[in-house]
Formats: sequence, C-alpha cells, structure tokens
Amino acid sequence: GMRLKFDAVVATKHISLPDGAVSHRIDGENCYGPEKLKMVKAWFDEEHIERGDTQVRFYSDHASDAPLFNWADEAVLEALVADGEEAGVVHGRYTLPSVMPAKAGIQ
Repeated sequence: GMRLKFDAVVATKHISLPDGAVSHRIDGENCYGPEKLKMVKAWFDEEHIERGDTQVRFYSDHASDAPLFNWADEAVLEALVADGEEAGVVHGRYTLPSVMPAKAGIQ
C-alpha cells in the first residue's frame, strides 16, 4: 500500500516460498464477500478504531462486496456490467445508498 500511499491494505494473504516468491496458495481466508467485511472489522479492532467514531467510504468494482456496501457510510460501485441481452458493456459509477440498476447486481 505504500506505493499507492494507502495507510493500510486489507487483502488476501498468500504463502511465501523459501526463495521469496509468492505462492498461489492462500494463507488464511480469501478476502471476498462476507469474509472481506470480517477482515475490515478485524483491522478496526487491531487499530483500536471504534466504528461509531469514523466515517467509512468504501470503493469496489464488484457486487460481491455487498456486505461492506451495507456497512459503510458511503459506498461507491465502479463497475463494468453486462447490459442485458445487448452485446455492449455499461460502465457506471453508483454511489450507495441510491437506486441501483438491477443489472449491477445490488438488491
């Protein structure tokens, strides 16, 4: 996260090999869906941050992050979604809570 100037990164951890290379094997849980919210909450606990004392803005590119969308004060879905039966792709940025197009996968 330092190269991107983030204070912290919550992500899937991978097993390092003896030569320093990163394995395809996951160390712990995959940071996906409900597990991602659990990891963020665990980071809050590690940093002694009270949820009620913060304003959480969450950005994602996938509807699988619905648990975090619901937990955040402000959530932004930046997504490429199939446009029904049409061959094209719709690019959209939706700020939640708002009425999301059904095709974006958020109900």
